[in-house]
Amino acid sequence: MTTSHPRPSIPSPPVTQRRRVAPGPGRLGIGVAAAAVAAALAAPLAATAQYVDHDKVRCAPVPKEQMRGQMELQRKLVAEGWRVRQVKDFNGCYEVYGFDEKGQRTEAFFDPRTFEKVGQVRQ
Repeated sequence: MTTSHPRPSIPSPPVTQRRRVAPGPGRLGIGVAAAAVAAALAAPLAATAQYVDHDKVRCAPVPKEQMRGQMELQRKLVAEGWRVRQVKDFNGCYEVYGFDEKGQRTEAFFDPRTFEKVGQVRQ
């Protein structure tokens, strides 16, 4: 015959008595570690995407004879893997609607003289 013995209850310390250990050398807090991982993952995105407000995009004025053609920009983007739906003038920039090299729908703005990407609208 087995007899059951009651388990002794171990009282938990009150919340006010719990000691919090601050992260020291070699001990990263979970918040710091998570922030470091998030920053490492976001760094490449920040370098590649310059999101802008559509109506605030402006390019420096360029004389017509110094502007490169819209068709030239379209050919350049297609060679880079884009699918271009439309290119038009907007506030001195070339505004491009289409799909980028990753296949994501995009609306991007380019300098008409250098074809440098000025920014893109977040989709």
